[in-house]
Amino acid sequence: MPLLLMPGFFANAFGRVLLQPMTSAVSKKDTTQAKKLFFTISMISLIIGSFFSIIMLLFPKQLMTILYGNSTGYQYVRIFSIPFCVYYLESPFISAMTALGKTKQIMIYDVFTSGIRIGLLFILLPIIKMMGVVISTMVSFILLVIIFGIIICKELLKKEEYEFVEGQIELLDEAIEQGRSALTDTGLMRG
Repeated sequence: MPLLLMPGFFANAFGRVLLQPMTSAVSKKDTTQAKKLFFTISMISLIIGSFFSIIMLLFPKQLMTILYGNSTGYQYVRIFSIPFCVYYLESPFISAMTALGKTKQIMIYDVFTSGIRIGLLFILLPIIKMMGVVISTMVSFILLVIIFGIIICKELLKKEEYEFVEGQIELLDEAIEQGRSALTDTGLMRG
């Protein structure tokens, strides 16, 4: 498991890089910039995580031998290397949620998915031993990333729709004011 978590350091760095600029973009109501930052950082994190996952998929025995001096457990690294790609999105997603002011939801869903993990541990550990630990961990973080992804996309799309409607209202107000000015200038309407 530690071998699979190692590339997470890159994801954490990308999450920290995302937080300040995205918070700034959200506070300025620049949804386009916030979306661009979120998708760019998330994709970079996913690409780097995928690169490491592929290396772990292809060379787990060699990596285990180099890092730990033996290859015991390499089959777990091979099996879980690809699903771990999703894990590398967790840090940028948490940063995006923080930038969007969703810290309460972070805690609620983190506790919720941790509860699912503990429940799965009780069920799977007696049956499939170590695989139960890995499966319960993966299910919890994949579920967490999916939930956060849905919340972030809804929030960014909602803000974009709001800005569009707000812009249309401003255009309508300008048109009404120009019409009022034109009517007042022609004498059809009194000031």
